[in-house]
Amino acid sequence: MKKFLAVLASLAMMVSLTGCGGGSDENVFYYALDTEASSLDSTVATDGASFTAIHQFIDGLTCRGEDGEITKALAEDYSTSEDGLTWTFKIRDDANWENGDPVTANDFVYAWTRLLKNGGEYSSMFGPDGANIVNATAIMEGTMEADQLGVSAVDDKTLEIHLVTPCTFFLELMNFAVFYPQNQAFVEKVGEDKYATSADNLLSCGAFKVTDYQQGSRISYEKNEEYYDADAVQLDGVEIYQAVESDTGTMGFENGDYDFVPISFEMVDKYTDSDAYYTYQQGYMHFIMFNYQNEQLQNINLRRAISLAIDRSDFAKNVLKDGSVAAQGFVPSNLSESSAGTDFRDDSGSYLSYDLTQAQQYLDAALQELGVSEITLELLYGNNEAPNDTCAEYLESALSKLNGLNIEMKVETKTARLDDMTNGNFDMAVTRWGPDFADPTTYLTLYNSTNSNNDGKYSNPEFDAILEQITNENNVDARWQLMIQAEKMLMDDCAMVPIFEKGGTALMNTDYEGLVIRVTGPNVLKYVHKAK
Repeated sequence: MKKFLAVLASLAMMVSLTGCGGGSDENVFYYALDTEASSLDSTVATDGASFTAIHQFIDGLTCRGEDGEITKALAEDYSTSEDGLTWTFKIRDDANWENGDPVTANDFVYAWTRLLKNGGEYSSMFGPDGANIVNATAIMEGTMEADQLGVSAVDDKTLEIHLVTPCTFFLELMNFAVFYPQNQAFVEKVGEDKYATSADNLLSCGAFKVTDYQQGSRISYEKNEEYYDADAVQLDGVEIYQAVESDTGTMGFENGDYDFVPISFEMVDKYTDSDAYYTYQQGYMHFIMFNYQNEQLQNINLRRAISLAIDRSDFAKNVLKDGSVAAQGFVPSNLSESSAGTDFRDDSGSYLSYDLTQAQQYLDAALQELGVSEITLELLYGNNEAPNDTCAEYLESALSKLNGLNIEMKVETKTARLDDMTNGNFDMAVTRWGPDFADPTTYLTLYNSTNSNNDGKYSNPEFDAILEQITNENNVDARWQLMIQAEKMLMDDCAMVPIFEKGGTALMNTDYEGLVIRVTGPNVLKYVHKAK
């Protein structure tokens, strides 16, 4: 009898998961984030949760359309000079802020220079690591003022941007939050220090407007009827909940509190057969970063041994089981395509394999070259950074199979891990890197010797030189080949050990469809609507 009742309970849960969520008749989408949105100020925000929250009430010059492709947004038209160094955008005449002010070219000039003036963490996106706008580097170095940035309002509706070198992914960058506009008069009226700290201190020019903002908890939106593309918005509103843990989120989903909630890989087996089970690519590459200040790790045979000892496919398929896939190189799949329409990962190929016998041979060679009988390395990871904690435990088991290599585990909070990495207090660290834009350089430049995030202090003059070539190359196909060469150089040198490309898993109310999630850029709720 108990078994029969258990089966009935299980069936009831599966039925409930087919269409549960935030309400039956209301047209509000209840969306849960598994992390906190740190800021709703586009000049301050640095995390994906914030970018998604901001994008629901502010558009950029471009955005992702319903098909997920980059299309025009606040810009009704644009053009570029023959040499690719000057971009001109015409701002839509029907684009307005919610207070009735028109969106102007100066709104972009003000927001961009404000970010640089305040030394925003994403200032680098204006320099060679991103758009490479004229004078951005000098501004970041403190030798020029922010108002000398190569961007100007030719008139109220014409924005002109001057680049140092052509940028093949420039239109996609314009969808990135740091390039969004801000209404100068409004920001200065509420005060720069108070802007974006409450619903009253926010101004929308996007699909929704913020009606309530509880920092770290909930953001309430309602449809912006004055939005230039209001006809495309079918929802009456959106509720975004922040820092929702997987257990809490799944319970809330089953109770009808959420329409979309991320779930951890531990939950996959429970929900994988449900109609509500939803998978997507996150774009994060999880990898081992080496600290090259450790002389033993300067030995390439040691690094090769570590890489070959890891069965990436087993970890992704049998441990995570959340749509994550084994890494093939440092640049993940489905990030960027060539002019011929082929994925970078397909063109660049696979550099990684599992071969424990060969791994031992490389380790033996390393021990002989270093003149030691064994090597002890510390593996740093965060205990609140799932699934990196699970990955670290898997790595400990895998590397323990190598005779002569001892692994000592160092577990810390994410904040402490980041501090230790920044200060060089590690041997190896389990970390991740995500894309800011759909171009391989968003990963490759991490290993530039001058990159501030190159915590392991990897330095290869030949690699730096090829990155410089990539920056200055105007021909799209030639640049593509240079990026393939650059990744090959990193992988041949075993500069890091890529492990897996992170997949995302969630539960989504089947009463809704139209959510747009891509590996780059914010998640788009604008097109979400009731399923037909």
